[in-house]
Amino acid sequence: MFITYQNCRGVKTKLHELKCNMLNNDNDIIALTETWLNDSVFTSEFCANRVVFRKDRDPKLTGKKQGGGVLLAVSKDLDVQECKVFDDEIEALCARVCVGINRYIYVIVVYIVPGSSLDVYVSFYDSVETKLLDCDCIIMGDFNLPDLVHGGTNEKVCRFNNFLSFTNFSQVSDTRNANGVMLDLVVISVRDCSVVMD
Repeated sequence: MFITYQNCRGVKTKLHELKCNMLNNDNDIIALTETWLNDSVFTSEFCANRVVFRKDRDPKLTGKKQGGGVLLAVSKDLDVQECKVFDDEIEALCARVCVGINRYIYVIVVYIVPGSSLDVYVSFYDSVETKLLDCDCIIMGDFNLPDLVHGGTNEKVCRFNNFLSFTNFSQVSDTRNANGVMLDLVVISVRDCSVVMD
């Protein structure tokens, strides 16, 4: 199974480019964060060849009208099912993908808003720990933990490290932004998995 992950910083003004990328990308799953989509954009405008799960930002829950949002676009050749794992206020999606006889991988995409409280992080980690602890998981997303790369010891970084330790998951991304900060992470429990940064 091949997965593409990208933090988009908005696709509403790039729908034609997104549609072309969806058509030309041979990977089994495309995971996007910060789509900035809302109910004014129909999935059929940019993707007809995949099963698409979206969680657009809910302005009633967040108090924010723009930004955020996550999306999973899965090949129609895969047996996939969306799973309700996270509370509504968390911008995250989970899909269970069949990868063999009685073998499933849970693919999760998450966007945690900058400045989120520790409670948001704890809620996300607790959901994974209680519902998916013994499952094969691939978690991709923008965790907005800028202190992680600098060995920070604030509560959010400590809780993330505790999450990894408790679940025996590994953080395998080392991609940094222009400021040398690693916000987008790839966390896996699948041992026969490799990550290629492109």
